[in-house]
Amino acid sequence: RTSQGMPSQSVRPVSQSGRPLSGFVRPGTQSGRPGTMEQMIMTPRSAMTARPVTSASGRHVRLGTASLLSEPGGPFINISKLNLAKYAQRPHLANALFDYIFHHENDVRNALDLAAKATEAMQFQDWTWKVRLGKCYYRLGMHREAEQQFLSALRHQDTVDTVLYLCKVYTKLDQPLKAIE
Repeated sequence: RTSQGMPSQSVRPVSQSGRPLSGFVRPGTQSGRPGTMEQMIMTPRSAMTARPVTSASGRHVRLGTASLLSEPGGPFINISKLNLAKYAQRPHLANALFDYIFHHENDVRNALDLAAKATEAMQFQDWTWKVRLGKCYYRLGMHREAEQQFLSALRHQDTVDTVLYLCKVYTKLDQPLKAIE
């Protein structure tokens, strides 16, 4: 004790690492945090945390979130477990998912499947999905199908990007004069 009757600084409680406990935890320094998405979902909640307590207490993972579980060093989203028809019904989510599959994962076949289902869900009226279908067909070397999709998209909306892709298709088809038109 000090002369004022207060406990001295030398007897303050300390953490396991030897640092004094202040009552505040900096983000990222809390030990025992789950590292992966799977560990985070499987961690049981209690009344002592700020996280909500669910009826299953985090032990039973829904099928929708099971596809988002990642392994350390593995893919962020396991595309083979996704129900692409379900995501095609939700336009904003389908846009982001298509971009991830097509550009990041470079999985053109699954991107084509998602684009085809989303185009059908939009009653073939959304020109952006037609352009995406054309990009998939172009990457797969199906240039005539890509040409049809780009021309169909141009009938709905005239954009520079679509015209440039159409020029690339005509160049691949060895029709440079059509590309100039």
